[in-house]
Amino acid sequence: MSKKGLLIGNSHLAAYARALEVGAQLWPDQSYDRFGAYGDWLDSFGIEDGWLCSQDDKANQMVASLTGVSKLRPDEYDFIVLTGLRFSIFALIRLFKQKGCVAMASARDYETARANGLTLVSEMLLQHLAQEQLNTSLAMRLVRDIRAVTDVPVFLASQPRPTRQVLIKGTKFGTFYEISRLKEGDFISAFYQKMAHKVCAEAGAIYLPQPPKTIEDGLFTEESYMIGTVRPYHKIRPGKKMDYRHANAEFGALMLDQIAAHLS
Repeated sequence: MSKKGLLIGNSHLAAYARALEVGAQLWPDQSYDRFGAYGDWLDSFGIEDGWLCSQDDKANQMVASLTGVSKLRPDEYDFIVLTGLRFSIFALIRLFKQKGCVAMASARDYETARANGLTLVSEMLLQHLAQEQLNTSLAMRLVRDIRAVTDVPVFLASQPRPTRQVLIKGTKFGTFYEISRLKEGDFISAFYQKMAHKVCAEAGAIYLPQPPKTIEDGLFTEESYMIGTVRPYHKIRPGKKMDYRHANAEFGALMLDQIAAHLS
């Protein structure tokens, strides 16, 4: 019997929507409704009397224009998937802008850390800060709201890492540049994965990591998974030839495969 799922998110839903449009037959045991809007339009949404809804008229208009409805009941679905919504490696990367711990080769002792422009702190402090950062994301707030009204499986699917396009010194992505220079990508990636799994598990959700074959040097998504994106997800409207942070249908299909494996 086919299970009905609900996909919730922002523009990162595009990869899933496009994958389902071109290959829904690959997942015959799951069907999906979508609920969301690009940017931060879901910020005002929460659970009220069992409904995922908002009191913001403009936000309701935006969601309805993209998905056809402005509210729905999560307890009417067999499983729920959230993606994007400020839960990503982007949320943690800034922690390492000026901090390091002894588990990192670039901060293995005080002198090494200082030479690399890092303040040596405990890994426990970094974990505490990471949990705080991830727990305050919109994705985790919605996970907690949804978990309060249904006990069906709730998945939080990884937002793709950026491409190497962010490796430009002096930009807002400068931390990626510095971590790559220090060759700490694999450490940061493993740290993020560990904290993402922990935060989700504590909230009663299942974290779906980015498929390893799509990742390069821990920090980046291999470019072939970021070519041919479609944004916003409700329209067949091409994004940039290569989008540095939004994935394509091939990436979405790999994530849908993970969901199907969990539900089988």
